[in-house]
Amino acid sequence: VRDLERGVRTPIDAPSEAYSPVFSADMEEVFFNSMEGGMARLRRAPVSGGPSSIVMVGALSPTGVTPDGRVLVNVGYPEDPERDDVDVGIVDPSAGEPTLELLVGGETDEFGGRVSPDGRWLAYGSSRTGFMSVYVRPFDQGDDVPEWCVARLGWDPRWSEDGRRLHYIVEGTVHAVDLELDTAEPRVEVTGRTALVTDIGLVEEANFSIDPEGAVVRIELADWERDTRRLRVVVGWLEEVERLLEESGQ
Repeated sequence: VRDLERGVRTPIDAPSEAYSPVFSADMEEVFFNSMEGGMARLRRAPVSGGPSSIVMVGALSPTGVTPDGRVLVNVGYPEDPERDDVDVGIVDPSAGEPTLELLVGGETDEFGGRVSPDGRWLAYGSSRTGFMSVYVRPFDQGDDVPEWCVARLGWDPRWSEDGRRLHYIVEGTVHAVDLELDTAEPRVEVTGRTALVTDIGLVEEANFSIDPEGAVVRIELADWERDTRRLRVVVGWLEEVERLLEESGQ
């Protein structure tokens, strides 16, 4: 974690590789996914430094938090060989024994869930049409919830601070849609579309964020990460493995 005012960096305690960091609602903690011994875990750690702790065991990658502190996650099913899809779920880390609740699921990928700042709307990506699209629905618990496709091509949606604009990625470009949201009916209407930033590098969720004033914060990638045409070939890999096994007596 980097303090932008002081320029100080604080390492987050992770026992192994860590992914998908997300701040808690009060900005006092970071939630992240950690791979440990072949098993994924949802962890939490204080921003000020200190040991991390396990929230839940499972393929749960955090994507955002609700105003009341619950954690939105991408849910994978590595233990089921017949499933390669991803769903949107939610976990309450304050519960004595946190449990996972599915919000959006199905046979296709539903992912990248993020709740609007006022806690009333859920944005997420879905591949149900055969390509990645962005949807918005009321943030209600239940199966019969209306939803609106606000971008037929796009993924990784992010809300603006006022909840009236939704940012997402299309082929290396950050786009935005202006929304008119009515929770009474409910109703969602797209009132404008804008392409904001081009060439953000590899199209990954960690590449950009939105600051409180609505500016796009881009994370610069190394040259080798930007060059998607590069192909790395390892020559003599099998022979090297056999040599190492022979030296170790195996």
